[in-house]
Amino acid sequence: MELDDQLEKKMTEIFSGKLQKFQYDNKQNWIDVNIEPKNISGRQYQGFYNKFFLSVNDEVHGYKYPFYLTPKQAKELELDFRGAKCVPVFYTKYIVVPKSEFGKPIDYQSFLDLPQKDRTNYEVDTLTGYNQVMNIQQTDFALKYPEKLEELLKSPNYNHAYSFEPLDSLIEKNTWLFPITEDY
Repeated sequence: MELDDQLEKKMTEIFSGKLQKFQYDNKQNWIDVNIEPKNISGRQYQGFYNKFFLSVNDEVHGYKYPFYLTPKQAKELELDFRGAKCVPVFYTKYIVVPKSEFGKPIDYQSFLDLPQKDRTNYEVDTLTGYNQVMNIQQTDFALKYPEKLEELLKSPNYNHAYSFEPLDSLIEKNTWLFPITEDY
């Protein structure tokens, strides 16, 4: 089976599970959690797709912790992850190469820091790929590293990852310019 077929099958499986739950109560939110998925270093995943897909994955499988790691990380931590089912997370890497054959490639942040006139000396290419990750609850992470789990649970925005202060304030103070009503 080709890699694209495997990804498509996994994504279909996850969304099918969510849709089956959704059809019983079509007034529920797509995602019942308010916590953004993170890797075990505590960094949030980037991009709408990754955040949405991993949140749906957490809900469909009943994971209470939104923390993920790769099989390589699981091996390095000597975790038992037999039977774990991985899901893809996508990334985009920017490759900045000089137009001149004598120049040296630079990292993307250095490119962004250049004055606009100097940026014309470089070309920016993108490399898109994905990594397979698993939720930590598919491993014995909590048993082997309870202090690290506690640290992750205390990380900033763990309980309020989807908060947005200006919008939260409007809702809390009911200071909308126009009335907002639910119509079904």
